[in-house]
Amino acid sequence: MTTSSVPTNSQHRRQVAWQIFVPIGLASLILLGLAVWTAVTAGGNRDQSAAWASVSAVFLIAPVCLGGLVLLALIGAAVYGMNKLLGLLPLYTRLVQLYVFRIAIYLQIAFDKIAEPFLKAQSSAAAWKTFWSKVFPGKN
Repeated sequence: MTTSSVPTNSQHRRQVAWQIFVPIGLASLILLGLAVWTAVTAGGNRDQSAAWASVSAVFLIAPVCLGGLVLLALIGAAVYGMNKLLGLLPLYTRLVQLYVFRIAIYLQIAFDKIAEPFLKAQSSAAAWKTFWSKVFPGKN
């Protein structure tokens, strides 16, 4: 890249001024002029005030309607996507269910093997306690 193709700081400031600040300023002046013109012309004429009120209502309601249409499109896309997904899901959910059942069986076998020594010890302790309570009935 050559140094001539890199914009200088002053060129950048000029570009920012012409591309950002001038359009925003002009749009603000135009809107301010329209607001003043509307206020001046609507001052005495009641029919014209009603017309401007209707135009203002349209400009206030239009973005809300547009947002509603966007939301409606998103909901429609979600319904369509779920419909397509439901065609595929039963097969894969059954596979996942089978794998989970298989894992559950392996876990049950592993936990039974882990618990077996403790159950045997408790059973032996209970058997000896019963034996000694039969031999010496007066003691607990």
